[in-house]
Amino acid sequence: MITIFAEKPDVARKIAAAIGPIVLSDGTKVYYDALAKYDKRIKAEFMKQGYIPIKWEGKDACVTWGVGHLCGLCEAVDYDPDYKNWNNIDLPFIPNPYRIKVIGHTSSQFNIVKKLFNSSDLIINATDWDREGELIFAYVYEAAKCKKPFKRVYYASQNDEAFKEAFSKLVDAKDVKDIENAGRSRSIADWLVGVNLTVAATLSGGT
Repeated sequence: MITIFAEKPDVARKIAAAIGPIVLSDGTKVYYDALAKYDKRIKAEFMKQGYIPIKWEGKDACVTWGVGHLCGLCEAVDYDPDYKNWNNIDLPFIPNPYRIKVIGHTSSQFNIVKKLFNSSDLIINATDWDREGELIFAYVYEAAKCKKPFKRVYYASQNDEAFKEAFSKLVDAKDVKDIENAGRSRSIADWLVGVNLTVAATLSGGT
């Protein structure tokens, strides 16, 4: 099985219809140009289960999604419960190693994605083609403790032809590692500044 991971549900529906099509419970085949017509039925049938099953190049595939970020860096209190009281934090606080966690309100969708990832022969990362998109996928892949191979798809536009063309020439995971690393570095830098300066400023102000 192949799992395709999109950043958001609406993009997942577009991808599934473009390379699928989407097959409804009554057998209706929904292609990209009919998405608007069948959107309510697609949502009713597939949103709760968290993925859309399709056939892609003759193989079983599932198109699933995040809701933006499903995972993020742990907070200071996740490293030590005593840090709930900011006075107990020895600044600057620099975790080693940095840990990630599932964002609470996204846990149900994360569990669906995790199961799909670890049941797959191949995963295709179909998030946005930038540092943030790479980071969203990388954190989910890591939190899922997944070891399955994955590739990257780059679509220049979100339309039928662009999706079809993009999925005909997947990119190797190693070729986007630098973008992922840039995303991780940016995330850590924001975390370090945000946590340490917030705690320092709050404590120095006596609030």
